[in-house]
Amino acid sequence: MDMTADLFNSIINSAQDCVFWKDKDRRFVGVNQAFLDFYGFESADVLIGKNDEDMGWHSDPEPFKQDELAVLSGKSTYKVQGKCFVRGEERDIVASKQPLYKDGEIVGLVGSFSDITDVLRRGQGLDHNQTIYTIEKLRKYTFFDKLMDEVSLNEMLDPLTGVISRAYSVRFVRSLIAEHIPFTFAMIDLDNFKFINDSLGHTAGDKVLTTVSKRLAEFVDGFGIVGRFGGDELLMIDLEHIQTDDKISFFEKLYTNSLALRFTMDFGNGGSFITATVGAASYPEDADNYADLFTLIDKMLYYGKSKGRNCFTVYQAEKHKDLEVTKIAHRGLYTYIHQLRTSMENADGFGEIVNCCGLKFESA
Repeated sequence: MDMTADLFNSIINSAQDCVFWKDKDRRFVGVNQAFLDFYGFESADVLIGKNDEDMGWHSDPEPFKQDELAVLSGKSTYKVQGKCFVRGEERDIVASKQPLYKDGEIVGLVGSFSDITDVLRRGQGLDHNQTIYTIEKLRKYTFFDKLMDEVSLNEMLDPLTGVISRAYSVRFVRSLIAEHIPFTFAMIDLDNFKFINDSLGHTAGDKVLTTVSKRLAEFVDGFGIVGRFGGDELLMIDLEHIQTDDKISFFEKLYTNSLALRFTMDFGNGGSFITATVGAASYPEDADNYADLFTLIDKMLYYGKSKGRNCFTVYQAEKHKDLEVTKIAHRGLYTYIHQLRTSMENADGFGEIVNCCGLKFESA
C-alpha cells in the first residue's frame, strides 16, 4: 500500500520510542507524541527552532553536539548511550541517528531514543525489583520450558516490573496459536498514567506499574501469564477462561476482588485512585491468527476508553463485529507501529519506510 503523509504521521505519533527531526543547523523541526510525553510538553512549539543546548537537557552537551555534527557529515549512529534531564531528574537514554537526505543532499537528521534508566537500575541493583516469575514457574508452560535451555530468565523479563517482556509475551502467544491451544488474550491500559508521571514523578509511575503487574500476575497464577507491552500497557494470556460467560465472570472478579485494577495508592507526596481499561478476545473463537486477534483486543481496548475508561470489554462478534472505533492521535494502527519499531531497531530499515514520503535516509 502507498504510504501517505497522514498515515506516516499517524505511525510516528504512535511509536513508543521518542522520534525527532532536526535541520542542518541541529535545530528541531519536529518531534513525535512520545517525545512530547517524555518531556511533558503540550506541543512542539516550545522547542521548534532550538537545539539541545538551548533546551538545557544535558549536563555536558558537547558529546551530543559532536555526535550530531558527525551525523550531518554523513555518518550514522546506533544505540549510543547518554543522559538527559527530564523535569529535574537525570535519566539514561540510548539513541540512534541518521542523516536526512533530499535530492541527494543532507538537509538535516532524524533520530530516536528510548529511556533505559530502569534497565540500568536493575543491573546495578539500584531498584528493588520484584521477583514474579521464576524458572520453576515458567517451566510449567511448554514454550518457556524449551526456551530455558537457550535463554536466560532475565532476558525474558521486563526489567522494571518483573513480568514477561513484550518480545517473549508475543512469542508465547504465537506459540499457543501454532499449537492450536485455546486462550484469551487481553491488553490492559492504565488510566491517566501520564498524569501520575507528570504530577507525582516517574518514581510514582514506576510504583503503579510494578504494583499492578504483581497483583495481576498473582491473580492469574497457575493458568495465565502477564507481560508488559510497553509504557503503561500490559498483556495477559489466560489459558482457562475461554468461553464468553467465563471471561466476563473472570474480569468482573478481577475488577472487584483483586485490588489489581481498582485501588488507592499513596506516594508520600500525594495519592491517586488507580484504574485500568481492558480489551480482550480469544483464540480460536474470535480470531485464528495473531494479527487479527491483536486487532480485536486493540479495538476492544479503545472501545472501553471511548466509554470512559475503568472498564473491560470482551469481544463478542454479535455486538462488536461491525464496530468502528476512532482512535486518538496517541495511538495508531498497531500493524504499522510494529513495522516501524522493528525498522527503527535496524538503522537501514527505518529509511525504507520513510522513503515513501519523499524523504530518504542513507547510511554511511
